[in-house]
Amino acid sequence: MTPLSENRNHPIWTSSRTTKHFPSLERDETTDIAIVGAGITGITAAYLLQQAGKNVTLIDAHSFLTGTTLHTTGKVTAQHGLIYDQLLNDIGYQATDHYLKSNQEAINLIKTIIDKEHINCQWEQQDAYLFATSDKGRSQLEREYQAYDRLNIDSALTDSIPFQVDVTGALAMKDQYQFNPITYLSQLLLALDNGTTKLYENTPAIDIDASENNPVVTCQNGYHIKAQHVLICTHYPFHTGPTRFATKLHAERSYVLAFQDPNPYPGGMYLSIDQPTRSIREATIDDQSYILFGGDGHKTGQGESTEKHYDNLKRDAYTYFSHQPITHHWSTQDLVTLDDLPYIGPIEKDEPSILLATGYRKWGMTNGTAAAKLLADYVLQRMSPHQQIFLPTRPATSQGVATFLKENTDTAKHLTKGKVSAESRELNQLKPGEATTFKQDGQRKGAYQSHDDTLYIVDTTCTHAGCEVNWNGAEKTWDCPCHGSRFSYTGEVIEGPAQENLHREKFTMGQALRKNKGDS
Repeated sequence: MTPLSENRNHPIWTSSRTTKHFPSLERDETTDIAIVGAGITGITAAYLLQQAGKNVTLIDAHSFLTGTTLHTTGKVTAQHGLIYDQLLNDIGYQATDHYLKSNQEAINLIKTIIDKEHINCQWEQQDAYLFATSDKGRSQLEREYQAYDRLNIDSALTDSIPFQVDVTGALAMKDQYQFNPITYLSQLLLALDNGTTKLYENTPAIDIDASENNPVVTCQNGYHIKAQHVLICTHYPFHTGPTRFATKLHAERSYVLAFQDPNPYPGGMYLSIDQPTRSIREATIDDQSYILFGGDGHKTGQGESTEKHYDNLKRDAYTYFSHQPITHHWSTQDLVTLDDLPYIGPIEKDEPSILLATGYRKWGMTNGTAAAKLLADYVLQRMSPHQQIFLPTRPATSQGVATFLKENTDTAKHLTKGKVSAESRELNQLKPGEATTFKQDGQRKGAYQSHDDTLYIVDTTCTHAGCEVNWNGAEKTWDCPCHGSRFSYTGEVIEGPAQENLHREKFTMGQALRKNKGDS
């Protein structure tokens, strides 16, 4: 299949970022609330707290709006796959209703902010559909429909969707929404910049000292932020206290293609429930209509070559739609908890000043906004009826215990497998843009051959928990199969939980071959 163009390997929303760039933190700060992580949760929480009269300092390890939120498809819906029948069975009616209502309230909050700030972000009402292509999937849809009925969700069970694919059924959740998330958040950053919030980009946080009355955030550059409350909104928590979130979360990657289609889009947002999943929506960028076609998810660092996932999507996109050139492609990473509910709230029962939010399971626009509202409520000492079901310290359900055992068995398998796995090609077989693993002085190494004849060699042992990273050819990264840490081909941390870079060296190909000569 024709390879995807390298210069289109970025989300379609990239050009929508309209806010200015901000400096790095260059001195110690004291503030009411320190927020670490400037995705939809961190920015929305900062906005809500600024509106409540608080002084806020918001930092991010990278440039604002370049992380997980940039890589979303921008669906704003309470339809989160096959979730409600599962939750009714696992946690009961009342808790499930809290999950539903927290997401419905998040949708209303986004709409309220859009109206108040006069944001033009392609906010559009659409029905959201789950669809099945198998008899088993049809049965699952019927059970989910019954769950919708119990929860008074406006819905409809149908037999078709308006695309060139045979389905056994579809379930619509009425009156959901979609938008351009980067336009929306760019305007919120502008409101923060014009208010009492201090904004710092490229300022990684590495630790929190909670030994004093007020917690202190330590940044990688040595500066500190002292605050009454710290909100950890970093996708993967950079600080977890005594709780081992690595055993309570796993990371998944999924992929998106964007292309234009000459036929009018029939409306709606779609998600298949049979594997591999397929997600469909339409988006308008610069007055041009694009189809966003996504799916093919898998655990980070595991599975087949990542380029094949794009090929799989491209093949199916040409089945659902006419044969059109791909204009953009990108991937995203999501965190999944043991019971599929996000962790939102105090990191410890006796430490209410440090709060976190994570584990949105691919539904960050609503779960992330709901989390921002809950975190702001904690800070402002406002009780929310939804708080209990999201507590990071909540006991695991029986399903959660089973998931815990499964995930940690999987981690142990990959920890062992990586140490003894067979190695790949010889260094002299590498072509520009390719990578391999090899043994040097008895240690597993990774090598990436750049287009300028530079060979970047890294120690492939993840600096988080010692698992061996694997090459991701689609994004040119080293990905950890145990807990989802990701590193650039030069070894820098792209995504946690790892905080330290891979040990790395830099050679020309000739130097590396001479250095490696004679090693097994």
